[in-house]
Amino acid sequence: MLWPSLKHRPSLDEGIPLSPRPLRRWLKALPLVDMGETTRLVYNGLLTLNQAQLPAGQRIQNMELVRESAQDVLQHLSRHFIARSLPLPPRGRKILRLLLRLHKELSTGYKLALRDAARGDNLSNKLLALATHRALRHMSLIHLQAAQMYETEPAGMWHDIHLLYAFAEEHQLTASVVKDASYRHIRQSSIAEAYLQTALLALSLPTTLRQGEAERLAGFFEKTAGLVGIDGRPLADAGSGVYLINLELDRPPAYTSMPETPALASLRGITPDKLLTHLRAQLQGTAVGQGGMQAAGTLPADLARRLLLTLTQHAKRDFARADRDERIYVAIGLDSIHRAVQADPARTMAHGESLRAAGLPDRARDLRLQTIPEQHRSHNADPTNYYDPNATSDDIWRLVVNDALWDRAAPTSPAMDMDAADAAASIEQNPPQEWAQWRLINASPGGYCISWEQAGPARAQVGELIGLRDREGRNVLWRIGLIRWMRNVPEEGLIIGIQLLAARSYQITVHAAHTRRHATAGAMDALLLPEVKALRQPGSLILPAGHFQPGDDVVITEGANESRVRLQECLQQATSFAQFMIGTIDTETPAGQESGFDALWSKL
Repeated sequence: MLWPSLKHRPSLDEGIPLSPRPLRRWLKALPLVDMGETTRLVYNGLLTLNQAQLPAGQRIQNMELVRESAQDVLQHLSRHFIARSLPLPPRGRKILRLLLRLHKELSTGYKLALRDAARGDNLSNKLLALATHRALRHMSLIHLQAAQMYETEPAGMWHDIHLLYAFAEEHQLTASVVKDASYRHIRQSSIAEAYLQTALLALSLPTTLRQGEAERLAGFFEKTAGLVGIDGRPLADAGSGVYLINLELDRPPAYTSMPETPALASLRGITPDKLLTHLRAQLQGTAVGQGGMQAAGTLPADLARRLLLTLTQHAKRDFARADRDERIYVAIGLDSIHRAVQADPARTMAHGESLRAAGLPDRARDLRLQTIPEQHRSHNADPTNYYDPNATSDDIWRLVVNDALWDRAAPTSPAMDMDAADAAASIEQNPPQEWAQWRLINASPGGYCISWEQAGPARAQVGELIGLRDREGRNVLWRIGLIRWMRNVPEEGLIIGIQLLAARSYQITVHAAHTRRHATAGAMDALLLPEVKALRQPGSLILPAGHFQPGDDVVITEGANESRVRLQECLQQATSFAQFMIGTIDTETPAGQESGFDALWSKL
């Protein structure tokens, strides 16, 4: 039986007519200049209609009238969530609950008509298809709104979505096409396409999408759902993966490893081969349709690449995470990370260490005399007391001229240790503005899970760079990661998952090697990440976005040490930063020798 729990309750007299003609007059009289009052009237009117005993045909007619007016209310409420920081304040959460409830009541009205039709009310196939499509569409919009806010899906949502599709299958309505004004990029779709639009967005893992990408993908799937099919006998792909749906469970579709699928009547498989081919063609620059026209839908290259990976790779965690219930300081964004690290007196950093950790030469190192610090003059100390027995003959000069020597090898006095400890304790009690306190939930060598429990917004976004102040023995380290997913849980706050890019990072400055394209480029802050063999991650450079591209030469400066490198593959890019693999450059080329046309420009 369809929705046996949907019971008629005594009608609440809110003044809304139950017959189509007076209902149309009531809707025209709504005070649209006062959207608060209009929202109240529409919401209470929907409750009344869904509680009234009505024939299925009349109910659908009423819902079509109310739905048209409700679109203005829904659009008005949706504007409250454009580019909003998370977590939402209490008022924002109430508005979100109201928006989701309106979609649910609209869907419920059509589901009641379908239930009554299943009980014997006579409805044409056209009305059955219309009601099924409308109910599916509003459940889909609930899913999209939850995805945009990184919210947990409402309980029972997928149960209802699957049940609607199963009803369409039973009545052979899946290919029925229905016009719908709520779409942004198309005017109509079949019931199967409406179902697949929601299923594909779920397979895209909305909690891992960056802000605005869930809506962009929803529009993309509006145009491309026709490339995807549903199979009653799920078959594994070449990688033993299958896009599986169980119509009897309150769970979204999933891409799972299953060489042999059980023979269950409730199982369905999604066949996305044509969609995957379309994405690959777009990435190769050949995504065109018939006659050379632009293909059905396109995405930004970075989003298309990430979507293709999500749809074709099994989620796998390389390391087990250990529970940790403690506080941790965090900085979000490249600029904030730099300021946060600079404000930390407990950080340990030896000049030149970053270049050595990345395996880069410091051939541009300047030799200069150094004053021996006062603490090293006690007991008639001599610079040779700090001689490194493993040093080569070339390293002897660095006993005197290399300022990194004192940071790396010189002993410290107990008084210095106490001063450093006092400074660290003081700053943790009064942290800098750039430090934000989060709760550490669990950690592993590959990442962290943290939650925001403060009252204000967290400023966290999926895809953004994040620095975490952690300890390794007595040392304080700022680890660099990437926010991979977010989940906004009402009772627990905003929870984010972090993929660790490097166990440690090095603050450096970079400037472009002098070329015509970068003739006026100045120095800018950056981060150097050493190679992490355990994670199979190469050494890389994190730079502000929009300044460089693969193939550019840059000069890395850290203290008195310099190294010239060439940017190679761009590993990932966001609105605020870009991460590049780096390679050294042969500096033995004669200084006067220039490549290409560089020597020609000044003479023209």
